[in-house]
Amino acid sequence: MSDTRTPSAFALERIVSAAMQTLESLRTTDGQVIETPDEVLTALAEEGIPVERVLKLLIGAVLDSKALGVAADARIADLRQRRERFARHEQTYRTLIQNVMDALGLKKFASEEATLSLGVGQPKVQIVDETALPDHLVTVVTTRVPNKTAIGVLLKEGHDVDGAWLSNGGSVLTIRSR
Repeated sequence: MSDTRTPSAFALERIVSAAMQTLESLRTTDGQVIETPDEVLTALAEEGIPVERVLKLLIGAVLDSKALGVAADARIADLRQRRERFARHEQTYRTLIQNVMDALGLKKFASEEATLSLGVGQPKVQIVDETALPDHLVTVVTTRVPNKTAIGVLLKEGHDVDGAWLSNGGSVLTIRSR
């Protein structure tokens, strides 16, 4: 690999497959004892398999992707603020138009761009005391949410909990930079 681009999935699969075959051959055919991570990387480098270089390229790709994601989030936040500002401006202008038309007694105004008209809006329900409303006019909402922390504690202590179990943790990649 002579470039600095992130390897494709196909190239990674070939490298990993070659690395595994080489390690197996070195261990079984050549009888080498290869146990530590440094021994693995050294043995593979001596055999011309650039695992360390590939991992370093992938680390760079992860960090670049993370930085681009952070930049995209910041840009999205800026655009949302801008959109909200435009929406507030629109509402301010609409209110101004309505106030001007109300003050002048205009029910309709036409221009090349739009026709404005004032009408009577629909009546809106105003609740002044929720507790005074009769039960048949109120909806009671109940939400049932499992307490995963408490369930986890019980399961880790060896208790059976109907409807829950602990999954295998699986492997977790931790990347520390800076």
